[in-house]
Amino acid sequence: MGLPARPAGHIARRRVSPSGASGPGPGRGGAWLASRGMRALRSFSVRVRLPDPLTPLQQLATNLRWSWDERTRDLFRWVDLDRWHLTGHDPLRLLGAADPERLEALADDPAFTSFLGEVRADLDRYLEAPLWF
Repeated sequence: MGLPARPAGHIARRRVSPSGASGPGPGRGGAWLASRGMRALRSFSVRVRLPDPLTPLQQLATNLRWSWDERTRDLFRWVDLDRWHLTGHDPLRLLGAADPERLEALADDPAFTSFLGEVRADLDRYLEAPLWF
């Protein structure tokens, strides 16, 4: 099972010129626009829309703690193990590539939402703990 080059809901950044032309996102966008004598009016990000019970996944995916916390990685594996591997273990890409029906099923799964609540509470405790420095 392969992923589309740009899955629906994946985070993308585009710059729009005054003429309406768009170019690549940050990093190359400024040079691309400047080479055409255009300046960007605005840039925007597209984020996946999660069912309400799954909204904590967004915070968990954007906090790098997932990269060393096994329980958080287990949570993302539970979303879709095959896509977890296909997205290179990137939780944001995983959420963007996840099947909407799968997300709805997880939102209705008491075992998943309970585990999600535990992992989110662990992150909150981690963020609120006194710092060593």
